[in-house]
Amino acid sequence: MDASRASQLINSKKIDVFCKGEPVIIKAVDESSKMATVESLDTGNTIIAPLNDIRDSGVINN
Repeated sequence: MDASRASQLINSKKIDVFCKGEPVIIKAVDESSKMATVESLDTGNTIIAPLNDIRDSGVINN
């Protein structure tokens, strides 16, 4: 995922976002390092992950 798209999805619950297949919420994006802070929806753990590991479903949830 590119940094611009990741920034649009910070704290979004309307679009499903995944990090290595695990559902997450993006909390912050560091464009210079191409890393994002994400919170796991399954465990509540917060990790820093490369933007390349993050995908969105493209489906808007109502």
